[in-house]
Amino acid sequence: NKEVASNIIILPKGTVEFDDMDKTPYIGRILQPLQNKLKKSDNTLTGRLLYDTTDKKMSELPFGERDRCGLYTLLENDIVQFVIAKDKRDGMMRATQISLLDQSFLKSKEQRQMGIVTKLDNITGGQIKCLSSDQIVSFRFSEVMKDNFEITEGGALEFTLASNSNNGDMPQAIRIKLVSKDNLLNMNGHELRLMGIVERDANDGRSERNGRSNDTSETKQQQTNGTDSLSSSNNRQQEPGLIRYIYDGTESTIQYSSANLSNTSALYCGDKVEFSITSNSKLALNITLIERNRIHGWIAILREGKGFIEQSNTMGSIEPVAFSMNAFTGDNVQVELGDEVEFSLRKISGRLIAENILKVSSTINNFYSVLPTVHRGRVVSPVRMISNDECEILGRIQKITDDGMPGECYTYSITGIKNKRVILLPNDSVTFSVAIGLDYSRRAVNIVLENELRKGKVDTVKGQFGFIDFACEENKKIFFHNSEIEAGFELRAGDEVEFYAQYNSKSGKPCASKLRRVK
Repeated sequence: NKEVASNIIILPKGTVEFDDMDKTPYIGRILQPLQNKLKKSDNTLTGRLLYDTTDKKMSELPFGERDRCGLYTLLENDIVQFVIAKDKRDGMMRATQISLLDQSFLKSKEQRQMGIVTKLDNITGGQIKCLSSDQIVSFRFSEVMKDNFEITEGGALEFTLASNSNNGDMPQAIRIKLVSKDNLLNMNGHELRLMGIVERDANDGRSERNGRSNDTSETKQQQTNGTDSLSSSNNRQQEPGLIRYIYDGTESTIQYSSANLSNTSALYCGDKVEFSITSNSKLALNITLIERNRIHGWIAILREGKGFIEQSNTMGSIEPVAFSMNAFTGDNVQVELGDEVEFSLRKISGRLIAENILKVSSTINNFYSVLPTVHRGRVVSPVRMISNDECEILGRIQKITDDGMPGECYTYSITGIKNKRVILLPNDSVTFSVAIGLDYSRRAVNIVLENELRKGKVDTVKGQFGFIDFACEENKKIFFHNSEIEAGFELRAGDEVEFYAQYNSKSGKPCASKLRRVK
């Protein structure tokens, strides 16, 4: 027999007001802060403050949770500003719209701390590293004293430490304020500690190659300088690195030198770092590596100990990453087309370079889901090497409909080719399936060349090898060795032959195999 409400209509805000508000601002002092754990009671106005009335008398007013301008903690003896509300129903007066004044920190003996945000949780809060002790403490967004600024990783904050009874009395940051860069420099001995991301590494010859000591890698670099353009010291002389960071809502960059690294000998693009800025220096100082940026990818092109990597980027980045075999971690590493690798990234003269490369287990199936239908198509543009410094790591295949009409085009990479040594050329007929990526992009996979047999005319024969007129990648001719000629045949210039065009398993260069003379 309970009464229930029905036909509920939401009224415009302000239609029903229970309070008469005195718009006059008052200054008061907190006598009794709000209790953290309220017992079930009708009285929720557990806070008390003291203020001077208009007739110069001291008076107390209660207040509750909803009477604060923010959810941050109020402490005893805090100096606050408020207005007075009078309940129309019973005439009771209380303080409301309570905000903490900056003069409260000046008059109290509250010990304020400075720190840098090291970690953020988009929902609850994050962690702060105290500048005075390197202690890591947690914080909640509700303790931020203003709503009109955004907290970012690397931002400097001022706060008070308090124990958290809900978390084993672990220290937490309360009453949080954003600190300007200039103020923090003045308050912290003219030094500001920030966090950022390496945008460009310092190309000054220091290296961590192959996971070995500097002496080993520098020796190896000197041995290869004559032939390895990726390691050429001429391109890496004293060029400072660049760190990008956000402070006080503004994005900025600062240069750095490897001489100022504290816990590593080299930084790479994307590495997360902590560093100091001083009022009289234009370089980042005392740089500490916080988190190494390791990237996954696949060997897309391999040619005589060098090549290019396709990054595992579901956002569609097509910029290839150059690499050299001497950048692999470990000895006698065997690498094939399509192998998955993990690496650090450098940017040298505008080129992306992979270093500290590690061969890892394949995870390609985690990036794409393959649809069951098999389609016919033709190669529009293949994956290919254009020059030593340029390549196309993504190709395109056009679907051919059942009635022979051209259809939709799909991108593909080396990971989508069944036989990764086979050479695909424009207009080659293929079969393929379609895979859906994590970002709902589509690409061609399980690609099979319908007819691998090629035809061409022998151009020259030079002892144990020769060349066939056959346009492939950047060359107009393709190499063959006499050991690949079908038994009983001796080839001469002008002979027409059939053969298979593949990438050589050792050099990676295009070559002809299983040659048979036709005419």
